[in-house]
Amino acid sequence: MSPAAVARHALVPGALLAAEDFVMEERPVFGLEDDFCVDLAALFEEGDWFAGSTGLGEGDILRPSRLSKEPEGGDPFLQHRGGEPKRLICVQTDLVRSCANWLSPGSKADAWVYIEGKEGFESRPAQLIGPQDDPFLKDLLIVDKKNKEAVSLDPLNGEGSKDTLPVVLTIMLDQKDEERAKALIHYNETGKIYFSPKSAEDRSPQRQEGIKP
Repeated sequence: MSPAAVARHALVPGALLAAEDFVMEERPVFGLEDDFCVDLAALFEEGDWFAGSTGLGEGDILRPSRLSKEPEGGDPFLQHRGGEPKRLICVQTDLVRSCANWLSPGSKADAWVYIEGKEGFESRPAQLIGPQDDPFLKDLLIVDKKNKEAVSLDPLNGEGSKDTLPVVLTIMLDQKDEERAKALIHYNETGKIYFSPKSAEDRSPQRQEGIKP
């Protein structure tokens, strides 16, 4: 586990951020990688920060890739940030079976796809496809997870739906990355997708200085 700053509440794109908008929580290192905030005071000593073009949801991990030094507004999914507009795509999964619901918004994960075999005239063996087989399954940024009622599963105030079984993950892609979107849709329609969160790779002392880019 590692301390990480997470959003207390939803923050719209372009919102001026304050330390009070965040709370420190212990989060599993899996999915954190090396760009999360562990020191809010050090972060805000660097000056004003604004929510980026996709905003932040309640419980989202605070990452530099989702912040901006200039206010951004408008449609959060059509905004250009660093010259790259974003798109969102949702996939069905069962996080209880694949990684025991360890994924949180802001996490990065690799995916594996299991496609059942088929018997009979058009028989085919079962397939298991991983990120080494298809790079489109590698390094996916998870920005939200919801249950079958489309209710967020990371409320910090303890309120929310009693059904905590995650069935939908929202993944953020570059808008130009159409082939990856097609691949994820294809896998979602033909097989079952399982996610494996990525562990933090850099545990250096620099981690203690706000956000490490």
